[in-house]
Amino acid sequence: MRTYFPFTKATIQEILAYPGESFLYIFGMTIGMFVVYYIWKVIYTTGSNTVLEGFTLQEMIAYIVLSFGVMQAINNGTVWNIAMDIREGTIIMNLIKPINYHLRVFFQEMGYVLFICSIVLVPVILGLVFLFKTGTIVSMLLFIISLFLGVVVGFLFDFLFGMLAFYIKNLWGIGFGKNALVRLLSGALIPLAFFPDVVQKVFDFLPFKAMVYAPIMIFLGKYNANELVGIYLNQLFWILLLGLFNYLSWKKAVTKLTVQGG
Repeated sequence: MRTYFPFTKATIQEILAYPGESFLYIFGMTIGMFVVYYIWKVIYTTGSNTVLEGFTLQEMIAYIVLSFGVMQAINNGTVWNIAMDIREGTIIMNLIKPINYHLRVFFQEMGYVLFICSIVLVPVILGLVFLFKTGTIVSMLLFIISLFLGVVVGFLFDFLFGMLAFYIKNLWGIGFGKNALVRLLSGALIPLAFFPDVVQKVFDFLPFKAMVYAPIMIFLGKYNANELVGIYLNQLFWILLLGLFNYLSWKKAVTKLTVQGG
């Protein structure tokens, strides 16, 4: 695995080389987070109930903040990087090198994930646990495990989607559509508990719940021991299933490779 660590390091160095861009990105994310926060605050303060679908206002605030951070870790640019490799022809050089392309892209994106975790998620989690008394040290550790599994699920889904670039040279439009769909179905826009029971049962058969909603609910202590084990097993199931789909799709996709670059 040491062969792939330089890809993680290179991504972090690239991000740090443009601190202004990173600051503006986080600033924009913060503005969006505050907009959502005030919307939910109005909903809670204008209604008669202090608990909505099992969430207190403080828990909803924690959910909002965490969902923005987790979604950024999940939405790490895998699709665009694969599409760019194919469009510019650099994928040819990657395929002839003695490295696994899946692992190369995964470790490359892990650099971005680590950056988001260190700049956004770690300060947020520590603040929630020690300052606002939301969550515990145990739930924090359980959250980290689930977050990692969720990131892997998100990566495998994005890699599978990114392989469309073997057939469709420009993923720009449908890529944004995919991101919007994932935000909705993963619980990044609104907690899945607010959907009708029938719709929630449908979500149980999709991989998106394992990306954002499940890790955050673990942090908030919304699952008992049996449910917690079920969540971890569900995430592992999707990793195995999406991994299999990736393997089979990759073997077929590389036979269709045509590039528009050097």
